[in-house]
Amino acid sequence: MSPVNKNSAKYAGLRPLILGTICSVLFPRAISAQPVATRPKAANVTSKEAEARRHFKQGREFLDADAYSEAIAEFETALSLMPLPELLFNIAQAYRLKGDAKHALQMYARFVEVIPEGQIADEARAHIAVLTKEIEAAKQDADAIEVARRQHDTEREERAHQRRIGEIVLGVAGALAVTGAVLASTGEGGGVRSA
Repeated sequence: MSPVNKNSAKYAGLRPLILGTICSVLFPRAISAQPVATRPKAANVTSKEAEARRHFKQGREFLDADAYSEAIAEFETALSLMPLPELLFNIAQAYRLKGDAKHALQMYARFVEVIPEGQIADEARAHIAVLTKEIEAAKQDADAIEVARRQHDTEREERAHQRRIGEIVLGVAGALAVTGAVLASTGEGGGVRSA
C-alpha cells in the first residue's frame, strides 16, 4: 500500500464526521432538528447585546464620575439583559466605592461563586477579606456604641431618680419646717405659755 493510500485509509472513518461538521456550520437550518420559529432571531439577540453594552458603557461612565448609585443601576440593567458574571464584579466595585460594604461583599461572593478561578476572582476574594474585616470592625464599633448608650441612659435615669428623691426630701423638710414655724408661732409647740 502506498503512503498516500495508507493516509487515506487512516482518515477514511473521519470523513463522514468532518463532512457533517462542515455541513452543520454552513447549513445550520437544514440540519437543525428545532423548528425555525422557536430559534431566537439574530436581530433580537444583537439588539439585546447592543442595549446591554450601552448600559454597561453608561455604567462605566457613571463609575468614573463617582456616581455610584447610577453606575449600579446601569450595571444591573445590563446584567438583566446579558447575564455576564463580569457585571457582578462591576456592581460589587461600585458598591464598594460607594461605601456599601454589605452589598459589595454580597456581589463579590456571587461573582466568585460563578467564576472561582482567575485573576479577577483572586481580586474579588481580596476585596471579600477586606470588606469582611471592615464589616466586623463596624459591628464591633456599633456594639460598643450601643453599650455606651445603654450605660449613659442608665446613669441618666439614676441621676433623675436621685433628683426626684432629693426634691421629695426637700419638700418634706420644707413642709416640716413650715409646720414647725406655724406651731411655734401659735404656741402649740409644747412649750410653756405665759399667762
